[in-house]
Amino acid sequence: MNEIYATVVGNIVGDIRRRRLADGTELAGFRMASNERRYDKSSGTWVAGETSYVSVTCWRRLGQNVAASFVKGDPVMVYGRLYTREYAKDGQNRTDLSLEAYAVGPDLTWCTAALTRSRRDAALRPEMDGEGSSVDADLGTVVVEGEDGGPDILGDDSDLHPHDASADEAHLVGGLPDGRA
Repeated sequence: MNEIYATVVGNIVGDIRRRRLADGTELAGFRMASNERRYDKSSGTWVAGETSYVSVTCWRRLGQNVAASFVKGDPVMVYGRLYTREYAKDGQNRTDLSLEAYAVGPDLTWCTAALTRSRRDAALRPEMDGEGSSVDADLGTVVVEGEDGGPDILGDDSDLHPHDASADEAHLVGGLPDGRA
């Protein structure tokens, strides 16, 4: 079976609903709107286009964290398996665009975020302590002393070129290209 995976960017348009199934599995669901916006060269302004609505389902820990983190109106990015669901309402057949979420996060274009890591259950913490390493109890991962996990992807100041717009200090601290802060 072919599956479609997609990332949808938009805003939560209703309350987040939580549910616990008979087997104890938790889930959360919400509706989101993704608004098309395009730049109209003739008027020099951004104009609104079509709006697409998507029903999002988040299972288990993701559902718990989504319900604890977001509210109606929040800008989000959701990645998951996209599918359609057919149903009848008021005697009419309808189709709903749905997304089984694998990851949900804030759209940092429109907000800021302060992270709080979820604690794993004690049973999920592996005992992986070994010579020269320690276990991060919150993540359940081995931390090897002296290793930071990868290269410095941002480089340092010597990587900036004088002609590069990003070398402007105001730009680096959040100024917009047109000079607004």
